Amino acid sequence: MFRLYVTQQNSLNQGWDNQTKTELFPNISAKGINHVIDKYNELASPEENEKFFTWNVHNKSIRLDIINNDTNSTVSPNEFMCINT
Repeated sequence: MFRLYVTQQNSLNQGWDNQTKTELFPNISAKGINHVIDKYNELASPEENEKFFTWNVHNKSIRLDIINNDTNSTVSPNEFMCINT
């Protein structure tokens, strides 16, 4: 199981400190994360990033941070795509 942080920020703001909304999913399966990724992929193509998934949708930036609950370590997009769901 994983922890998923979904961070949304209005792109018109300067820096991540202004009007940032973060949702935490403390115990989510890889299949559940894939559902979230598919939802954002329908809106826009993800930006290339080695540390987390990110999209620029309309006037906001969306970032997904995935943490492995067993190891308490961050899972990169490449590592996550290799996980069998």
